[in-house]
Amino acid sequence: MENESEAERAFTTKCRAGDVAACRSLLLLLAKRQDRAREAELTLIKVVAQSADAGDIELLASQLASLANFRLAEQAYRGAIAKGRNDSRFQLALLLLAQPDRRREADPLIAECIASATGDELNNFAGALAKEGGWDQLAELFFRAAIRAGCNYACFNLANLLSRQQRFQEAEQEYMAAIAAGLVTAYNNYGNLLCSQSGREAEAEQAFLKAIAAGENKAFKNLGNLLARRAGRESDAEKAYRSAIQNGNENAQIGLWQLLKRQPGRERESQELFEKVKQFLNVPEELVDFLSSTNGGDVDPR
Repeated sequence: MENESEAERAFTTKCRAGDVAACRSLLLLLAKRQDRAREAELTLIKVVAQSADAGDIELLASQLASLANFRLAEQAYRGAIAKGRNDSRFQLALLLLAQPDRRREADPLIAECIASATGDELNNFAGALAKEGGWDQLAELFFRAAIRAGCNYACFNLANLLSRQQRFQEAEQEYMAAIAAGLVTAYNNYGNLLCSQSGREAEAEQAFLKAIAAGENKAFKNLGNLLARRAGRESDAEKAYRSAIQNGNENAQIGLWQLLKRQPGRERESQELFEKVKQFLNVPEELVDFLSSTNGGDVDPR
C-alpha cells in the first residue's frame, strides 16, 4: 500500500506537469478505488483532452474495463470515438452487451459499425465475437456485413461458424463462395465438413486433394484420417500421414501409429512410432491410447 501511495504521488506530480503517460498510470490507480471516483473521472477527462493518439485512449478504455470500472471505460471509449477511432464503437458495443441492463444501447453502435467500417474491419470484429463464444448470432451478422462490403475471406470464416453450428447446407454454400473468390485452401475445411456427413466421403477426399494441390499441407493429415477409416485404403492413408509428417505436422504421427498397429506384421514399425508418439504427447505410457483416441482423429482446421 505504501509503494502504491508513493507511485500515486509520483504520477500526480508528473501529471500536473503535463505528462500524459503519467496521467494514464494515475488513472489506473484511482480507478481501483471507489472513494476516488471523482478524481479518476477528472483525470480521465484530462487524458482524453491531451492524448493525440485515439488508439492510446482505446487501450486505456480496455484496461479500465479489465478493472471492471465500466463507467470510466465507457467514457474512455466515447472519448476515443470522438477522436475518430471507429474500432472503439465496436469495443463500446461489447462493453454495453456485457451489461444485461444496457444491451439495447448497443444496437445503434452496432448499426454505426456496420455502416462505417470496412469489410476487413467487420470481418475482424466478427472473428473476435466468434472466438469469444456466446455471440454467434452477432458474429454472423458482422460476417454477412463484411461479405456485403466485399471481404471474400469473411465467406470462409462464416462457413466455419455455420459448420460449427451444424448448419451444413449453409456452410457449404459459403465455402463454395470462398473458393469461387480464390481462397482455394478453403477446400480443406470444406473437406472436413463433408467428412461429417455420411455418404460424402468420396467428395471429401477430392476436396482434400484440391486443398493439397493449392498448397494447404494441413489437408494431408485430414486425408489420412479419412482414408484410414475406409477398407482397402490403408496404403493411401499411410502415404497421406507420412506427407503430413514430412510437412511438419507431428500430430499425424498419432494417426499413422494407430494405422500401423492394426496391420499384422508391422509391430516393429508400430512400436518405434509408439515411442515417438509417447514423446510427442509427453504423457505416461498408460495414457497414450486414451489421448491418441481423442487426438489422432481430429480434423485440422485452417
